[in-house]
Amino acid sequence: MELTDFWDDFRWVNLQLIMQLKSKDTIQKPKYHLTIIWGGNGFFSNPFSFMHKGFQSLMARFKLNLTNDGKMRKIPFIFLLTLPALYATSLYNYVLFHFLVEIFSIIIASCIFIIAWNSKSFSKNAFFLFLGIAYLFVGFDDLLHTLAYKGMDIFPGDNSNLATQLWIAARYTECISLLIAPFFVRREIIRPDRVATVYAFVTALLVAAIFHGSMFPDCYVEGSGLTAFKRISEILICLILLGAGFHLSLYRKQFSTHIFTLMLLSIFLTILAELSFIFYIGVYDISNLIGHLFKYLSFYFLYRAMVQTSLVEPYEILFADLKQRESGMKEAIRKLQLEVDKRERAQERLFSVNADLKEAKHQLDAHLSRALHKRNELATKMSEIMLKKSDLARYNNEILNRLRISEDQNNELRKQLSYYFEMLKETNSQLAGIYDD
Repeated sequence: MELTDFWDDFRWVNLQLIMQLKSKDTIQKPKYHLTIIWGGNGFFSNPFSFMHKGFQSLMARFKLNLTNDGKMRKIPFIFLLTLPALYATSLYNYVLFHFLVEIFSIIIASCIFIIAWNSKSFSKNAFFLFLGIAYLFVGFDDLLHTLAYKGMDIFPGDNSNLATQLWIAARYTECISLLIAPFFVRREIIRPDRVATVYAFVTALLVAAIFHGSMFPDCYVEGSGLTAFKRISEILICLILLGAGFHLSLYRKQFSTHIFTLMLLSIFLTILAELSFIFYIGVYDISNLIGHLFKYLSFYFLYRAMVQTSLVEPYEILFADLKQRESGMKEAIRKLQLEVDKRERAQERLFSVNADLKEAKHQLDAHLSRALHKRNELATKMSEIMLKKSDLARYNNEILNRLRISEDQNNELRKQLSYYFEMLKETNSQLAGIYDD
């Protein structure tokens, strides 16, 4: 197969990062718009045509823009040259091509672990620490997959089933880790060694089940190709990766736009790689080749997000917890502001009620004042009446006293009259006796 035939059949190379400067006020911020152009009328046009629309809607949903404080971000030209170089290598020796791609991903996974693990003492970013631990074991599974690949002649049997089983184990570990990782964005791993122990235990179980021969389902059968388990697993892995991308988008404010976009691109390219691995019959097929190139691109963007950024601009990833804390502080300030506004509104209502109470108190005071004034007037009138009553009682007593005196005088006069009447009677009787004589 010629190189030109490959690009005619699957023209996905039109992956362009177009930078536009967007000015807002006096600050210029570069914006990257990602455009993926799918073309060709060959075998791969139909299986991936829906991914173009899906990715466009994903871009519209998450509004992916690469920004980095005025610094231009481009895919290095040298890296782009590695894609045709790798393809040329596959034409020369496919096993060598596979070895180079897998070793690249293993080195990236190891670097992620080394940086995340050694920065845990001064960085509280549990998201990258968790992913660093996870990718250590993903890289280990990929290493076993590379060594077991058909043509390496390292493990007994030299069949494609063992390498395919290890591939599925590595991809399940990777996609589930990417799905779980956002849970740790706002949390801190208290014991990262325990997380590493869990991963080591699970990886050991998977490897033991695969190498035992009968405990792990077959993924590839010589002569007939992929098994149903392998195809279903690839589809399930794609769904889990879509969930991981959506889950990551829920925490997009916790990341710089640059890192978030690169992480999402890596997940998207991993999905394309998994879809490519559904269709191949032989392990050296064109679909297998395209899937590994997608994986190569996926780990390149993962490298840009977690390795290069941490080395060139460590503040973006090693101290990303500062951004999380800043976001938490902003959220706390927002809630505090809402509480302050709520209390101010309550205070305003309280002031309004207080004003109404003061007005009611003023009116009540006025009524009480009028009532007291009337009470005082009534008290004054009552006092006058009591004085008049007192005068009347005094006059009455005087009159009674005068009446008593008059009565005593009358009694005395009666006694005198009675005495005079007695004297008169006596005198009359004496005169009558004298006349008789």
